Amino acid sequence: MTTSQDETAVNDELATEQLFGRLRELARAASQSDDCRILEVRGPDDRATAALLAGVSGNRQARVLVIRATDDVPAPETSPGVKLDAFQGALSSDQVAYLDAPAANSLLDSQGTAINLLVLHQLNSYKLVAAALTRWLPYVSHNGIVVIGGHDPDSEVEAAVRDHLPFSHFLPLERLNSYLLLERTSTARSLYLCGGMQSGGTTLVSMCFLQRADMDGVYDMENCLIQQDFSRVFTSKLWIKMTVGSFRLKEVADLFSAQGWEVHPILVCRSQIDAMTSLITKQYGIDGPSGDDPPLAIRLSRYREDIASAKHHDWPMLDYEQFIETPEACLRNLCATLAIDWDEGMLVWPKTQQAIAYQDFGNASMNESLAAGGGLDSAIEHFRSKPRTFRADSKADLLIRRVSGDLEVRLSPVRFQGTRRAKFEKLNAQLEAKTWQLDLLRSYLNRLIRHPFLGVCLRLWVRFVNRSLAPPKEATQESIATVAPRTKSRNPPS
Repeated sequence: MTTSQDETAVNDELATEQLFGRLRELARAASQSDDCRILEVRGPDDRATAALLAGVSGNRQARVLVIRATDDVPAPETSPGVKLDAFQGALSSDQVAYLDAPAANSLLDSQGTAINLLVLHQLNSYKLVAAALTRWLPYVSHNGIVVIGGHDPDSEVEAAVRDHLPFSHFLPLERLNSYLLLERTSTARSLYLCGGMQSGGTTLVSMCFLQRADMDGVYDMENCLIQQDFSRVFTSKLWIKMTVGSFRLKEVADLFSAQGWEVHPILVCRSQIDAMTSLITKQYGIDGPSGDDPPLAIRLSRYREDIASAKHHDWPMLDYEQFIETPEACLRNLCATLAIDWDEGMLVWPKTQQAIAYQDFGNASMNESLAAGGGLDSAIEHFRSKPRTFRADSKADLLIRRVSGDLEVRLSPVRFQGTRRAKFEKLNAQLEAKTWQLDLLRSYLNRLIRHPFLGVCLRLWVRFVNRSLAPPKEATQESIATVAPRTKSRNPPS
């Protein structure tokens, strides 16, 4: 092994020891409960089980329930049985019970006990993690701990957690290598949802709140996609910045509320003509016909409906123009309305952009202000210096007049060219063309391999002359020779 490989192996071993040491600590803390129940759903590695048993050894009443999950286990709604094979008895102790899923369900239901610590170890497929979360999360006690392994970026585990873990009642506590630790909260978590028109000031206001020590979240939620993964947010308070476009503020607030969050909507109100004039010049301000890029008239109508909803539900409404003139006073008033303490970080901006949990999107000018480190005053000066370019009968003026009820105004057709949907369809057409070409090549190769003379020559050439073309060891000559084209009668795309 090389020096770098040796160092990697040592680091991996240290990380593993650190993980199992943390599991022992968690099991020891859970065993302080009079009726401690720890459930581990895992793969073939029993080292985590040994760590959990070591942690509960001081409480003879504590029990570790172990379920071995395998990839052939169907989803819970079909047949949730788990195969044990030679797994039972791998670690012998009167404090551990090796069960299948239905038996564990029956035991927990009959005893009326909750799970103090849930560990998902070596479950590396979306199906296994989704099934485990769906089945066992309801049993986790208030303040109970959940440990999820293999939670790497863009992994199937991360996708399953995003789709099946209710962050409204589970607070991420820490990350240990690829393991995510969460705590079930006794009450719903607070979600502060800040919305407004695109180019309406939500970025500037949201950055102030994301600079708080007790708050983290989403710097800029993608307009056509509702964020549901909050595994990077380790603060009790969650802030989400969104703009009214593909969705209304009320629609998103109602959805999060239905998912169990304690939602606090905030509407940022900027002069509609200024916001629309600015939006038209932006890349995301394209006047399109799709859900990703809705017509500007529809976006404006949705924003006006949100103003009516804010007044009806008595949501906090922050006047952007007043905020630019007296930022600290407006922020202090908004904090008082939201019943949260004042944080000086809202003015000085101690966090970098990278310190915010989700900051993949955002305003380019705001990103530059963050990099410069000037705080709120520096950022506001940038926005104050922008000239107003309003003129009568401009596109922005006509849009506002039409949405305001001026039926004499006729709007131009919206354009599909340049929208995200148009770009996607173009890329999809190119992919279809490449796929057809590959299918055609596949058919030609299949015919060549089947040829009684040329096929033999080709296989001999691959074997003795150009071995780089040799098939994998698991592939047989018979399997290669029987490869059939996927689309024999397929016509090439126009």
